[in-house]
Parts: sequence; C-alpha cells; structure tokens
Amino acid sequence: MRSSLRPLLAALSLGFVVSVGAQAAPVQETPTGAKAPAKVSLFRSVRPEAAIVVTKHPLGADIVDVTIVRADYPLSDLKAACERVGELTGSAVRGLSVTTSNPSSPNAFPKASFATNGLVVDEDPQIRMAPLLRAFGYAKTPLKNLAIIYSGYVPNSTTMRRYADEAGTLRLEGQRLPNGVEYRTSLAGTLPESGVVLPGPKGSAMATTLVATPTKPSDPTLPIVLTVGALALGGLVYSLLLRPRSGAARRPKGR
Repeated sequence: MRSSLRPLLAALSLGFVVSVGAQAAPVQETPTGAKAPAKVSLFRSVRPEAAIVVTKHPLGADIVDVTIVRADYPLSDLKAACERVGELTGSAVRGLSVTTSNPSSPNAFPKASFATNGLVVDEDPQIRMAPLLRAFGYAKTPLKNLAIIYSGYVPNSTTMRRYADEAGTLRLEGQRLPNGVEYRTSLAGTLPESGVVLPGPKGSAMATTLVATPTKPSDPTLPIVLTVGALALGGLVYSLLLRPRSGAARRPKGR
C-alpha cells in the first residue's frame, strides 16, 4: 500500500512547486539542425491548455493524469486522445477514467487518468514526449500548448532541455523541479501529424545539477489544475492500473 501512494505524493509535491512558478535559468545550447528558440521563455509566454503528469510506478506502469484547462472541452475527445497515447506507445491504455472534477464549481475541469508503458523507458531511463504531443496536439479538439510533468524523474546528460524544429512546428522547453522535470510545449496547427519532427534523445541537454528558482507564477490557473489532477492518482493506482500484462509491451518504433 505504501508503494502505491508514492505517485500520489510525488504529484502533489509537484503541484505545490508549480504553484510558486518554479523557473529555470536560461541556457544557450540548441540541438544540431534546429533553430535557436525564442528568447522569451515558454514558461512565461505559453499558457497551457492542459496539464499532464506522468509518474513511473515501481511495478513498471507509466501512470498518466491529464487535466484540461477548459471546462467546455468534450469528454469524448479527451477519451479518444488518451486511447491514442496507448496506440502510439504500443501499450494499450489500462484503467482509463474520464470525468469532470467538481462539475458544479467554477474550477471544474475535464480530467482523465490511465496507465500505459513507453513514456519513461526503464533501460535508459529516458522520457518520451512524442506520444503525448501527437495524441493531444492532433486530437479532434487540438491542444497545442501543454504542461507535461514527469514526476520523480531525474534528468541525465541526454534529457532534452530546449528544442525548436526548423519548420517552427514544435517548440519545447524544460526545467528541473525538486521532484521531477516540467516541460512547456507549443505546437503549430498547420501541419499534419506525420509532418511533425519530434526531438530525439540528444540536443540541448538538461544538466543534472540544474536547480529551479521560485518566481511569480506564470499561470495562476495551473496550480489549481495540477492539484485537482494529482488527487486522482491515488484512486487510480489503488484500482486496476497495475494488473499483470499478458506478455511484454511492444516497444515504440520512434519518439
């Protein structure tokens, strides 16, 4: 029981960190073949349309909690996007729950929780954002600006810090948190899913010694969203997310 609470505690701690708007010091490196990112940090210039928290459970599942910062977002589109994540990771989603938190409250948000595999690769460990970016960025109701948090993840020498593709389709920026890594991403809405060039494991690396510096929050809504979303993780883990899989999950073909 104690181990099943770890994802909940980790996500709750991240909600608190984001509530004070943790910001990372800027870096100058850019990946080979990519144009230099805009000088203004995405943490200041991009308002997330959704917050996604990914937590690696000790038993191996990647637990995903999604909260949409739009009360009118269709639950059917949210469900389809979550199922698409499973298709892209090669591991069908398990324990999918799609609801609206506090429907009678002004702070009502559509949310979803599920488990899959392939978002955090055990052998590296390395994170994969491509399934999340593709599934939600090109959903029936697209979500182009995301806050993606990998709870409990410790960045290494190949962890992506910044990225901007030559076509201007995708920009992302990451920062180290005391208990994980947070990314802000921005996708253009003009190219089809197959035309998006997503970052690989190398590029502008995030140093393991990078320390976040608390500043004023860039988005006052996000702390509420992350806190509400984090509370859903405990029940999800307690239920059927970690049931044994029949055979090994298929490895994703690409990032």
